[in-house]
Amino acid sequence: MNRKETIIINGATSIIGKVLLLRLIEKGALDKGYYFFIATRPSSLRELRDYIERVESLYPELKGRYCISAIEVTSPGWDLSYEEREELYQTVSHIIHLASIRENKKYAFETNTRGIETTISLARRCKNLKKLIYVSSVFINGDYRGRFYEDWLDIGQNFPNKLNRSFYIAEKYLRALFKILPINILRIGFIINDIEVKELELYPCCDREIESLIKLIKRSAFILKELPNFYLSDSCLPLTPLTLLSELLSTLILKKIEVEGKTFCIIDPSNITLDSFILKLLSLITKEEISNKKVLPFSNIFIKLLASFIESFLELTERPINLLRLISQRQSFDIYNTLQLLQRYDIKVSSVDEYLKKLLKYNL
Repeated sequence: MNRKETIIINGATSIIGKVLLLRLIEKGALDKGYYFFIATRPSSLRELRDYIERVESLYPELKGRYCISAIEVTSPGWDLSYEEREELYQTVSHIIHLASIRENKKYAFETNTRGIETTISLARRCKNLKKLIYVSSVFINGDYRGRFYEDWLDIGQNFPNKLNRSFYIAEKYLRALFKILPINILRIGFIINDIEVKELELYPCCDREIESLIKLIKRSAFILKELPNFYLSDSCLPLTPLTLLSELLSTLILKKIEVEGKTFCIIDPSNITLDSFILKLLSLITKEEISNKKVLPFSNIFIKLLASFIESFLELTERPINLLRLISQRQSFDIYNTLQLLQRYDIKVSSVDEYLKKLLKYNL
């Protein structure tokens, strides 16, 4: 069939990519004539094919409206053939780059920096490009303490690891092209998936750091009630609900919104702090109302003990828990651009209580 406009979803086996495809179908992307170029790394090709097969069984109209491709995101032209590249140059309208690695692995820095370079190179050759969306990280703030604004990037901050620095470099590449390409940057924190689609084996879940903290609290709720009266300064937990992220992504793709060159910080607008997060959990776990009068906020000393206890208690050797990064940010994130978009398109955000109920029910 004649491809009218093509949406590239790069990093389609990520939880964000899987849910975004569903959201786009549900919101009428196929009815609007869009074709999907669904890409992943070669090692995940089988997983992607299995997933798309299940999606097609739910949405038969998807048949014949997509192409699955195994790409090398760090290679020039993604190692696509000349014919494949030329077809993309003619038909691509949107590129969604989700192919960044979010764990501190040896090859994360090269993949995240080189990957955005090759994506930009491809985007510059697309004759009908309407939007290039890059999903970044709230941790580009590095060691900065205080409110970090959506439009900020380089304020002299240092980075604790190459992973966080890789997102900073990728954003720097993109910002240099704000006046040339229609770019949007979406910064996300720790993903909370509140979506359930049993047929696709999608269930509510969250990033491992928070999941581990929930497990610990659930197993040790009786200990936490007896903590001494220490105080923890406001430390925001940058939680990114997947419903919110996928809704904003699909809105930016399918609606004619002139917000090129803007950065959005996609975290829960309620700006959850660690102590309120633990209080909500305890309230749900013990099924009783727990207020600050009964359970007191915690000290930095306790947090450090908690982090080390989680590692030994749960024996999580596969991926070391980095709760200190999560907890010691001591900042609030500016989400002005995000709130403007939410209000403009009447996008609702569920409460954190609902997320936690689902997490406790399905995961832990």
